[in-house]
Amino acid sequence: MNHEELGRWVREAPTRESYRRRLTIWWTACRRLYAADVAALLHTSKRTVYRWIQQFNQGGPEALEVASWGGRRWSYLPEAEERATLSRLRPRARKGRLVTVAEIRDNVEKHVGHPVSEKYLYQLLHRHGWRKVEPRPQHVKGDPAAQEAYKREFPTLVRSLIAGAPKHLQPCMLFGDEGRFGRISTLRECWAPPDMRPIVGHQRVRQFCDALLAVDPWEGRLSAFVMTGGVDHEVMNWFLKETKLRFPERYCILFLNGAGVHVSEDLVVPEDMHVELLPPYSPELNPVEPLWDYMREHCFGNRVIPTMKQVRARLYEALRDLDANPQLVQSITLFDWIKAANLTRK
Repeated sequence: MNHEELGRWVREAPTRESYRRRLTIWWTACRRLYAADVAALLHTSKRTVYRWIQQFNQGGPEALEVASWGGRRWSYLPEAEERATLSRLRPRARKGRLVTVAEIRDNVEKHVGHPVSEKYLYQLLHRHGWRKVEPRPQHVKGDPAAQEAYKREFPTLVRSLIAGAPKHLQPCMLFGDEGRFGRISTLRECWAPPDMRPIVGHQRVRQFCDALLAVDPWEGRLSAFVMTGGVDHEVMNWFLKETKLRFPERYCILFLNGAGVHVSEDLVVPEDMHVELLPPYSPELNPVEPLWDYMREHCFGNRVIPTMKQVRARLYEALRDLDANPQLVQSITLFDWIKAANLTRK
């Protein structure tokens, strides 16, 4: 195979492991890299690189496609000791301290008794079901114990609120929040083939518009209001009226956080609507928050938006798409502790 054929052969690799093996041959044949350099680039051992080269030299391209042997390979510790080693890291993992394998290496090497490679650490973590995830944010002033208590008592709270609803109106439970969208680009993880790292535009233009959103997690229905210039009590009053029109012939129980505009003396709550406050410093209790995250990832992530007019247009489109897909809205917003209160509805 000449250099062009080798390059095409590498690009057509069907799996990630196949791509690594083919890339080893291409680097050594076309780039004249030493086995030690290839091993460092692929986070593997020189012995593995030599074995792949030998397989290719003796059996050609087909020899590299032979499936690996099954079983539990390349483990310095018995499985029980691996579990015990990782269990000691759980407190740090819960606090989000294990950002890279570098934070894990020292602990593992102390029990193994010698240095280990990054590949070994990754295989160790995958063997025991560890994965890299984005932490859930929590307000620094939040009270986790009070939040858990609120979740437990939520069905009782809902029953008491429904008991005060007019008998001729069907109650609906809504959660509301404000979000800000603008021209500051948001970078998001995205899928890409193994030979590509996507390049997207990025800008920090500080122009924004605000959106108010109320969602019924049980029905997956929305009420939205978009404006420029910030949210004050007058905007909030308009939003409450719009929400009541969106849910006619219903007794709307709207859960809001304790922002100043939500407790203002100038706030006018429409007839047949009740506003209930969530615990302080508890954005994770509001199901509107994951809706904002979904919109930022799927509708604004990895995009450069040239004008505020286009920002608003994209925001309208995102809200319309969510409103047309109540099943999606339910899957995002119907938390288990909220769902538990569904039995108390009329």
